Formats: sequence, structure tokens, C-alpha cells
Amino acid sequence: MDIDAAHISARRWFFFHIRKKDENKHRFGNIMGWWPFGKKSGSKRQIINDPLRKDTRVWLSELRDICEMNFDNPEAARRLIRQMQVDWHQAFSEGVLPQYNREGLESRAFRLLSCSDDEWISWLDNDNFWKPGWRPEQEDNED
Repeated sequence: MDIDAAHISARRWFFFHIRKKDENKHRFGNIMGWWPFGKKSGSKRQIINDPLRKDTRVWLSELRDICEMNFDNPEAARRLIRQMQVDWHQAFSEGVLPQYNREGLESRAFRLLSCSDDEWISWLDNDNFWKPGWRPEQEDNED
């Protein structure tokens, strides 16, 4: 028997067994139908579509990521910060963003929006500025 004939007979054997399995499946139904971990048709659980609450670190990291991605283009970052402020306002009105988190984000946004392009990099490099709990009074007392 040469190699081509062996290859063809192996392919025939393979497809024959696959076809035989499919025929048995249709004839006998789902063999594993008793399996307790399958899908249940009438689930009584209520689906919750509410998003998970973001904590302070997530809001801050989103703001910082936008600023750092546009470190060389402060105007583009400022435009994105203004869009984020709209999101913060909406999240606050829906009760997702607490008042103290919003105040901290808004005070950071105010600094980033009102600074010059030279001060922009210094705000981005200031690690204390990006820590949760940062307040503008801390910066004023240091000067």
C-alpha cells in the first residue's frame, strides 16, 4: 500500500466515524441531557443592567490616562477633559459619583484647564496631584 492510498483510507475512516457520531447523536438525542450545569430555560434570576460603580482610583486613572496620552498636546487633552466633566456631571446627577469624588475631580480639572502649557507637564509629573484625597489647600499651604 503506498502513502497516497493510506492517506485516502485514513480520511475515509475519519469521515465515516464523524458521520456515524452525528447519526447517533440525532438518533439518541442529547446523551448528556441530565448534566446539572446546563442552561435552564426558565431562570428566575433578574438580570441587572446597572454598571458597576467606579471608585475614586478609576475616575482618576481615566483622567490621568487622557492627560498622559496627550502630554505633548495640552489643547486636545483639555477638550477631552471638558467632555469628561460632562460625564462626571451626569454620573453625579444619577447618583453614581459621590459629591466628594466630584469635587476632587473638578478641582483637578480646573487646575489642568487653567494652567499654561509650561505648567501642564509639572501637573502631570506631580504624583501627589494624582493620589486620591488630594485637595487644593494642600498645594496652597506648601508655597
